[in-house]
Amino acid sequence: MASRKDIQDDIDFLSDRISTQVRTIALSVIAIAWLFLVGGKDGPILRVPPSRDLLLWAGALSLGALIVDYLQYLMGYLDGKRVLREGERDKVTDFHYDYRATTYKLRTWFYWGKQGLLVAGVVALALALGKSLLA
Repeated sequence: MASRKDIQDDIDFLSDRISTQVRTIALSVIAIAWLFLVGGKDGPILRVPPSRDLLLWAGALSLGALIVDYLQYLMGYLDGKRVLREGERDKVTDFHYDYRATTYKLRTWFYWGKQGLLVAGVVALALALGKSLLA
């Protein structure tokens, strides 16, 4: 049977892995979109070039995911500082997050937002390349 601490440690580990995967995939989508957008004579050649608009959307959405990833960590830092400051002010030894605090809510929204933006970016890239490959 797992303890509460075991479950929380697993969640923390998985959350960190998800964030790492978001960054890796977002950078990959940006690189692939860039390759097709400015490839020049050394770029990949397809019978039908991928949609420039879809490639731009894929890159922009993936860049958005990276920005939202940063904002999630910024809100986490600010929220942690707030909790620490309030706990020290109240002279407590057991600190607790306020789930109603704006910084905590933003942290959660940004966590899910970066994943949504990344999925949209991957879909845009898949549509751009899929239309070219199937044409």
